[in-house]
Amino acid sequence: MPDGKRLVSASYDNSVAIWEINETNAVRIQSWNSHEQRVLYVTAHSTEPLALSCSKDQTFRLWDFRKPSVQISSVHGHQSYTPEKK
Repeated sequence: MPDGKRLVSASYDNSVAIWEINETNAVRIQSWNSHEQRVLYVTAHSTEPLALSCSKDQTFRLWDFRKPSVQISSVHGHQSYTPEKK
């Protein structure tokens, strides 16, 4: 994430989470649970407080870290799971 003090994670429990990190630990500071199936991939924008997640529920969702309870957008449409791009 842009500040280097937080990271974003995807989980098989259908959630996306923001973590505050330091040299010794990580603390979950925010999470979203709008996906209906496990989240397969999430990426954070390099300069803005935004993340994009994709799930086995065939949706992509856009999140704004400044608005913890708000999902900016949801797009349904990918036909099968979307593997991580390498």
